[in-house]
Amino acid sequence: FGESYRSLARLPAPLLQRIAVPRLVDDLATLFATRWPTIALSVETSSAPAYIVADPDQLTAALWAVLQNAAEVQHDSQAAQVTLSVRALVNKTLITIADKGPGMSDPVQAEIFRPLFTTKAEGTGIGLALGRQILRSHKGDLSLASSSAAGSRFDAIIPSLLLPNQEEQATAPRVPVPTEIPPP
Repeated sequence: FGESYRSLARLPAPLLQRIAVPRLVDDLATLFATRWPTIALSVETSSAPAYIVADPDQLTAALWAVLQNAAEVQHDSQAAQVTLSVRALVNKTLITIADKGPGMSDPVQAEIFRPLFTTKAEGTGIGLALGRQILRSHKGDLSLASSSAAGSRFDAIIPSLLLPNQEEQATAPRVPVPTEIPPP
């Protein structure tokens, strides 16, 4: 518990890199299948961008926290299912994680992102708080989009960013290239 709390309190600045979305999703799906082989994970990436700019370790940790909660809330359900969806939107990427769990009461919804709040006997209350902090450090956000008796859905938003060398390329003036080279 102490180490989990310290990780929340001392989150380093993100080390932004270009991340291939298919690889990120494949890695998360592999981890999920290994940890919860009896829970179906549906992945939807047909509208996903090829790349996003983020800290790969931090983003994986944030998304893993939500996937873990989605699986744990359904651990004893025969119809357990989690959906991971990635879609490109204007100037941002939307990552949605949904479950078919029992949903959350209004009082629980109001507290789920508060550090140390948990409804689990073995929980630390760090996962969702850390996930939100990570997304916000990337100038994005993690939010509870909906929760009902049919399940819950979390949305993670990552803004479309350019790495520093890409910004220089994007803002550099265009120099016309001659189509013919004049004779000397």
